[in-house]
Amino acid sequence: MTPTLILGPSDSPSIEFMPQDIEPLVILMIEFCRPLSASELDSVWAFTGLDTLHLREGSIGFFLKLEDMCGRVLAGELTRYDVEKIKNSEFAGYLDRFCTDGVLTPGVRVAARRCLDFLAANPNFWPPKFAEA
Repeated sequence: MTPTLILGPSDSPSIEFMPQDIEPLVILMIEFCRPLSASELDSVWAFTGLDTLHLREGSIGFFLKLEDMCGRVLAGELTRYDVEKIKNSEFAGYLDRFCTDGVLTPGVRVAARRCLDFLAANPNFWPPKFAEA
């Protein structure tokens, strides 16, 4: 399946990513945004297990943290992740499929740019209008 982010119900704007490009951004979120809330962890599991995440009150934190990680990657602040941490985490087998040496590839940077551009191109949906869960 193709990892997809959807800015609301099924008929809302959506964006698809190659798994090897989006998964390192989720790994960065897990590594640098600890501790994740219960709803953020649920969102990570939904995204990794179902390859789709809808923006809703319970997933706002995931989207906000992903947006932050994308900005930090594009600013050159984040350039790698700790492969061993993810391989020894509860997400082993889900987010380590494309792990190599932990260095972010050009494809990851392109995915980060696409994600930020997608959010910016959808002001009727982003930032979300409902309260943070």
